[in-house]
Amino acid sequence: SPLDRIVLLKMDVCAFLILFVYLRPFPIGVRLRDTTVLEGSIIRSNSWISRSIIGWQSSVGKWVRIDNVSVLGEDVHIRDELYINGGSILPHKTISASIAEPKIVM
Repeated sequence: SPLDRIVLLKMDVCAFLILFVYLRPFPIGVRLRDTTVLEGSIIRSNSWISRSIIGWQSSVGKWVRIDNVSVLGEDVHIRDELYINGGSILPHKTISASIAEPKIVM
């Protein structure tokens, strides 16, 4: 059933109009700290996101680490196993390499 695929957030996480939907198997875990995730975004298993903003309809792959006030625009896709350190990524981009130093991706 569709309810089998919904992952609920802890009550201390502020989330408005967000549904995290995962296809089976369920993710092992995701860590969100001081982070805003906008509607329609998907965070895949074992990702760690701190002090960042994930834009509408974006996706974050498995085993991704995002921190240092990173901002993802609308429809940004981060591939699996990458590190994003302070990246400001403009809308409609796919990131397939790590961003080790803070920068703007146009």
